[in-house]
Amino acid sequence: MTTLYEWAGGGESFARLINAFYDRVENDDLLSPLFPGGVHEEHRVHVIAW
Repeated sequence: MTTLYEWAGGGESFARLINAFYDRVENDDLLSPLFPGGVHEEHRVHVIAW
């Protein structure tokens, strides 16, 4: 049986998804102030693992 994680492409796919999301957040006038200085790599890695 394939898990949802495997079906979605595994860790590499989730990393692409999260990084694309936060790249857009950093360029959004409304959302970027929530992450002053940008979304750091450590945060991205934690969200990907979660």
